[in-house]
Amino acid sequence: MQMTPNEILNQHPKGVNYKHLMDMYVKYPILTDANGLVLSMPPIINSDATKCKIGTRRLFVDVTGLSAAAVVDSLVTLVSALAELGGEVKSVRMNYPNGAQDTPDLTPGAIDISYDDAKKWLGLPFNRDEFMHYLRKMRLNVTPRGDLYEVTYPAFRTDIRHEVDVFEDLAIGFGYEKIEPAVVPTLTIGEARPEEKMSTLVRQAMIGLGYTEIMTLLLQSVERHFTRLNLQPDSNHVIVENPKTVEQKVVRNHMLTGILETFNKNRRKTVPQKIFEIGNVVHLNAEKETGTDEYRHLAFSVIGPDAGYAAGRMTLDAILHELGWRGDYEAALHPSFTEGRCARITNENGLWALLGEIHPQVLNNFGLAYPVLYCEMRLMQVL
Repeated sequence: MQMTPNEILNQHPKGVNYKHLMDMYVKYPILTDANGLVLSMPPIINSDATKCKIGTRRLFVDVTGLSAAAVVDSLVTLVSALAELGGEVKSVRMNYPNGAQDTPDLTPGAIDISYDDAKKWLGLPFNRDEFMHYLRKMRLNVTPRGDLYEVTYPAFRTDIRHEVDVFEDLAIGFGYEKIEPAVVPTLTIGEARPEEKMSTLVRQAMIGLGYTEIMTLLLQSVERHFTRLNLQPDSNHVIVENPKTVEQKVVRNHMLTGILETFNKNRRKTVPQKIFEIGNVVHLNAEKETGTDEYRHLAFSVIGPDAGYAAGRMTLDAILHELGWRGDYEAALHPSFTEGRCARITNENGLWALLGEIHPQVLNNFGLAYPVLYCEMRLMQVL
């Protein structure tokens, strides 16, 4: 039964199912032979003249598409598969506006590879004879050409684009199952820094004690970092030379500011609130190359009607026990703490900590209505 292209697209089941592929085109492609017999209307349907039946001895193979490279590779692969089944391949001359082309082109491809590069990429123990044997095992012809080897491969091996593709075949020929996993000699295995190991231990202990971790800014303003805490700016803090804002003019040398500001932002939440922070503080040291010493500190705090020195002492003792440290408590005076409710903790190994109840004036400066317990402890110097 003969049909026009329009009839095929609107009446034939295949045309109805696939006509959307032709929506953007005004003209329809038609393949014909030298006698004008229609062979195919790609990509919709083939003609009855090319139907395969029992006893068919001659096959007409056509591949159409929008990419010439993809079409050629597909045709070569399909024809090569049929040839391996015993078929005899005959070429067809295609006449294009820019010239004629005989297809399929089954000319083997060729690529030069380096034996040294192959060993470097794969790291396998083979000599040159074994190198050629493994490639030939993969149906690749190998010919020595000076320092290089010319490898020819069947046209259907469209996956070979670079020498590493040949190296993959070489590895397969050698046998993946023979390759023993090994650590690269130059490999370095990462390890957490000492201060991070200690921070992890302390963090787990603080969470176990019911505290919530926070993170605050390293840069502060002079007013928040000193004045509001009843402190006078001293010579032991780092000043940012050209800050973008006065709120980030100094590098913190204690962590109290961030803790109290966190309480201020959460002052409408229920109390008690128990928070902690593990972070770095910086002190000036003219003898160091960087001009500073950097320390890893722990700060924890409680706000609420029952927040007091005794509860802080229990928490600090628990942390010291977890670290295997011992601390000596002695009364201390500090402008940010209530007199008589502050202690300094030290030992012969360089431990330093400050524990106490925050001064009412400081609480007022940060808009806090409940007592605050605060402790800050130096864990170790950052190397």
